[in-house]
Amino acid sequence: MGSVGGYANELGEAFTSYLPEWGLPASYCVAASYVMFDTIDKGQKAFDAAEEEEKITDTLRISMETLTWQMLASVFWPGSIIRVIVNMAAHMSGDDHQYLPTLVGLAAIPLIVKPIDTTVDKLMETSISKVINDEIKTPEDASAAFMTAMGSF
Repeated sequence: MGSVGGYANELGEAFTSYLPEWGLPASYCVAASYVMFDTIDKGQKAFDAAEEEEKITDTLRISMETLTWQMLASVFWPGSIIRVIVNMAAHMSGDDHQYLPTLVGLAAIPLIVKPIDTTVDKLMETSISKVINDEIKTPEDASAAFMTAMGSF
């Protein structure tokens, strides 16, 4: 990820009990903005590097891959995982240690990044990227890609 924007929703989930009502949604807006800017950047680089007749196709392909990967690896999965961790810590710690779920959530962030990134890489390679890159050749390929993609969401 490499940017604070990419971690905004994880921080929002960890600090959710201290944020105003609009704080958690705002953290997701920051994360989604990071994703959109990365998608635009990668799309622009693909457009600039492509042959004239492939500019639109390459730009759309790279932009869709970037948007999908980033939404899964930077927004959906990490936010959901940190939410579960914080909720479990809150349930286990009780009302006497309100700060503990936040600390546990913060501590978990660096631990979940690599496994999520690796999993999303594999998921993309076996499903979504195959569709985007027109690599589906048989009904079995299509079925496997579809089931894998649906399982990720």
